[in-house]
Amino acid sequence: MLDQTSMKAAVNELRGIDSKIPNAAVVSSDGLVMVATHSSRDEAETLAAITSELLSKGRLSVSELNLGNLHSQLVLGTGGGVIVRSINEEMVLVAEVGNQANVGKVFAAMNRIALRLGDSF
Repeated sequence: MLDQTSMKAAVNELRGIDSKIPNAAVVSSDGLVMVATHSSRDEAETLAAITSELLSKGRLSVSELNLGNLHSQLVLGTGGGVIVRSINEEMVLVAEVGNQANVGKVFAAMNRIALRLGDSF
């Protein structure tokens, strides 16, 4: 079972991967913040709500296209983006990234961390 300590260590590890990751979180699929690095609870809850909506749309898209289960999502804007990586059916790892972040490096780290957390579940 995932505990607060291992989830907190995971989000802190993720933030250490690239200085362009201002915030990271573990969020339940229904939008509850499990742990977050945000300075404000409101900011963390906003990200969790957005993540829940992304998961809903992503799962529907993957299902409609017969692509199996949702693995990850990437949403990029001109000022940065959000990367979502499934840990298991109930939880995801989320990173906010700046527009100069090394997205490939962040994706690789998120895969490694999510697999480790998923094994703990």
